[in-house]
Amino acid sequence: MSTNTPTLNTPTYRRLIPGATLGVMLVLLALHHWYAVTYKSVYPVVVLLLTLIAGFAAGGTVYPPLFYAAGAYGRHLPAYMKVISGLCAACGLATGFYLLFVIYSF
Repeated sequence: MSTNTPTLNTPTYRRLIPGATLGVMLVLLALHHWYAVTYKSVYPVVVLLLTLIAGFAAGGTVYPPLFYAAGAYGRHLPAYMKVISGLCAACGLATGFYLLFVIYSF
């Protein structure tokens, strides 16, 4: 058997789920922004949670194993992959704090 031939135990990662997750998070964030502008009320937990998940999904859209590295499907992935996945989530969280403190002046 060649080293390039995938086995049955090796999962295949695709961009569909991270891309769909990123799209859903951006739509929900846009709806929350509309709500915040209309009713002058911001839910900080929602903003931080949506941007955190969007950070994971953005990393997974660029390189699909990053999306799965933090969960149960990424247990076989190396530690540096989990660190990069966490950094993507941290960037998403930093974006959420930027939205809260700069854009919404919370």
